Amino acid sequence: MGAVSLVLSLALSQDMVSNLVSFGALFGFMVLNLSVIWKFYITGQHRTVSDLLKHCISPLIGFGVSAWIFLNLSIDAKLVGAAWLAVGLVILIIKTKFFSVRTPKLDFTSKN
Repeated sequence: MGAVSLVLSLALSQDMVSNLVSFGALFGFMVLNLSVIWKFYITGQHRTVSDLLKHCISPLIGFGVSAWIFLNLSIDAKLVGAAWLAVGLVILIIKTKFFSVRTPKLDFTSKN
């Protein structure tokens, strides 16, 4: 995958590469904000005003800002980003044998 990234970075314009990076970052931030709402507000047990503000309103604002910027990316950036995302999903499906095998995890423990 690194070789593909190298070839694409050399073949695409600097503007397209920066838009592609923005696509990935913004998509990630949008998913992160939705995950916070799901994990801490929808499935969480606490329903105080503070929880509403921290785990629902703030992530909704973050999602909205990210989505607004994301929607203003060029159509080319969206198409290339969507293709890159699709390739990653296909690789994930292949590596997990259509999600029947757990995804690999990074292990940071010392093996000494």
